[in-house]
Amino acid sequence: MIKINTITETTCKLFFDGDLVGIIDSTLSLYDARVQIMEEGEDGYYIEWQDKILYIDDEGKLDEWPRGFFDDYTILLDKLLCW
Repeated sequence: MIKINTITETTCKLFFDGDLVGIIDSTLSLYDARVQIMEEGEDGYYIEWQDKILYIDDEGKLDEWPRGFFDDYTILLDKLLCW
C-alpha cells in the first residue's frame, strides 16, 4: 500500500533593488510574481535561494533554474512519463 507523502515546497526571498519584497513559498506565488514583473516590465528583481542569487529579467524569466528550486512537480511528472 502507498503512503501519502508530505511534500514541502521550497521557500525563497524576492528582492527589488536590494529591498525585500516578500517571501515566496509556493510555485503559484513564484509564477504570480514573475507575471507581475513581466507586466511591470522592470529590471531589478532577484531571488535569494539557499546560497544563490537568481536574477529575474523584465520578461519574468530567471537567469537560471537550479535543481531543487520549485521543481518538485517536474521531477514527479518526469517519473510518471519515464523521462
